[in-house]
Amino acid sequence: PLGFFPSECVDFAAWRVNQQLGGDENDIRFDNTNPRLGNGNQWFSGWQQLGWAYGNEPKVGAVVWYDSNQGGASAFGHVAIVKEVNNDGTYVEEGYNGNPAPNDHSYYTRTVSNSTPSKFLYVQK
Repeated sequence: PLGFFPSECVDFAAWRVNQQLGGDENDIRFDNTNPRLGNGNQWFSGWQQLGWAYGNEPKVGAVVWYDSNQGGASAFGHVAIVKEVNNDGTYVEEGYNGNPAPNDHSYYTRTVSNSTPSKFLYVQK
């Protein structure tokens, strides 16, 4: 219903953003239609089209954006969600399809350095 392929990072991140905006399976409030977000590497330009804030500081609920071939991402980029922020400058990222095979296409959490992603995309309510 969100316009992304299931079991991919973009589908997971879009669902979390939808939830933050008060949506659920019967009330979709965030999807891949306007703007068209596409692959992970395209989310930053989509965020800019929405006029939503972004930056270099992890905040709970923010989309973690990895541009193409950055922070371990493929040419398609990667997106995840900040689950929690630690006092030591790291944060816990949750997402889908962020690990290499054979553990790809599954849910994961991992602790990440603040300097690893390309940007943090902040959800505007």
